[in-house]
Amino acid sequence: CKELVNRNHLSSSQINKLILVGGPTHSPLIRQMLKDQITPNVDTSIDPMTAVATGAALYASTMDAVVDQKDIKVGTVKLEIGYESTSVEQTEWVSARLEPGSSYSKVFVELERSDKAWSSGKVEIDATGNVIEANLLESKPNSFAIVAYDEKGNKVPCFPNEITIIQGSKVGAAPLPYNIGIATWSEVKKRPVFRMAKGLEKNKPVPAVGVINDLKTTSKLRPGVESDVLKIPVYQVDDFKGAEGRSASLYEYVADIVITGEDVESLITEDSSVDVTLKVDTSEQMTLEVHFLATDTTVEKLLDTSKKQSIDDATKVINKDLAEAQRSIHRLSDAGVNTDDLQNKLDAVKNEAANSSEKKAVLQHLKEVLREIEDKDDATEWDRLENELREEFDRLERAQNDLGNDKTNSIVTQLRKQVDLVIKAKDVTMGREVLEQVNALFMHLTMLYQCIGFVRHYNDHFSSVAWKDASHARSLINSALSIIGDNPTVEKLQPVVVQLIKLLPDGEVDGPTGGFVPAGLLRGNN
Repeated sequence: CKELVNRNHLSSSQINKLILVGGPTHSPLIRQMLKDQITPNVDTSIDPMTAVATGAALYASTMDAVVDQKDIKVGTVKLEIGYESTSVEQTEWVSARLEPGSSYSKVFVELERSDKAWSSGKVEIDATGNVIEANLLESKPNSFAIVAYDEKGNKVPCFPNEITIIQGSKVGAAPLPYNIGIATWSEVKKRPVFRMAKGLEKNKPVPAVGVINDLKTTSKLRPGVESDVLKIPVYQVDDFKGAEGRSASLYEYVADIVITGEDVESLITEDSSVDVTLKVDTSEQMTLEVHFLATDTTVEKLLDTSKKQSIDDATKVINKDLAEAQRSIHRLSDAGVNTDDLQNKLDAVKNEAANSSEKKAVLQHLKEVLREIEDKDDATEWDRLENELREEFDRLERAQNDLGNDKTNSIVTQLRKQVDLVIKAKDVTMGREVLEQVNALFMHLTMLYQCIGFVRHYNDHFSSVAWKDASHARSLINSALSIIGDNPTVEKLQPVVVQLIKLLPDGEVDGPTGGFVPAGLLRGNN
């Protein structure tokens, strides 16, 4: 109870009423402890044994019922009625309109309260709709008969023909038990990270809608091609503080939304802008909408949360997270960070994974190691970035001395000032931006040598690559090697390299051109 209060940043003076639920709260000792440690405003007027049942009944009264259309007789006027099922007001607005496809162009609707002391009078209703103000009796359920008339004043059967509004209480919507978001690929951390869906924060009442903007595709979707895949993993987080931008594998996986080329009607190119919308209904079922801005198309998918995780599924997750943990440790170690303790802990989890049948326990222990890796990553991020900035700028200056001109010299001078400012401020975000500019200029100055290195790399490792067209790739590499051997220039070599890149497996560009990105994930701006 204390943890709940602290988590929601409340003080005892802000709690108006603490309602007791369950048999143990009959204990005088527990009641006194609650008064002493939580709030003196402990309400004992409600029976703890029936509080849950009463609340459930009240909440159930606010739910929309599913009606089989076959049960509605032919000739019945179907109405769409909207209203608040509980209220603390003296009046409530009731909206009404004819359902699409009605045989009537308009009808007249009247609300009659069950005590016969009040009626709304006839109100014209058509497909556009109208509203009726209903008067409520205090502190009791108010039942209203819905009576429909045709244009001649004759009564016609309608559905629904009755509604009830409970006056004197207001049943709040069920809250979300977790923060909900998705995993996106981080170019900085080289792994999937958690992105919060704005609007789906913990304790938000359902139904709720969350949005995530500024996303990019990492692979293309060709119409009708089932093998072209965009995968959006959905995660939930108990405590959002610090979760944004941290490894998605630290948090609770819900399910994947998979969109293939069969779901789109026009080509979605790689690096296309995407907006994601997640909708959660009152039963906490989720629907995900993916809007591709370039083609102005939206794909909607229902999230399947019914599937239970099997032993094989758990094993796949463990193997994936073990590989991610090992890559992260290698990355930290290569940057000069001492990772001996982390490696020992990961080795222990690897041994447990190989010998234990308790996969859930293995996964929990693995998450603990991943969390320590993440903490080490965060704690050493600036030091690693500063070293990388200094090294890359020194490399840029050497390239400028050997290959540059007056124009690039001016840019290098400006970048030197920016590097000094960033190092003084120790600003990670600004540092990443400056590093990107340094790398871009270095690539421009050394493009010829980058292309030569790329060709030689794939010539040496040709047989280990799953080329889309191996014979064409071999021909291009031979052509590039011929250019390299005869006074090469960027203008001659770069077009061949571009063609070669297109023959690499989707989502994987290795060697001098960049790093590995899992095909199908969305890429965030971090």
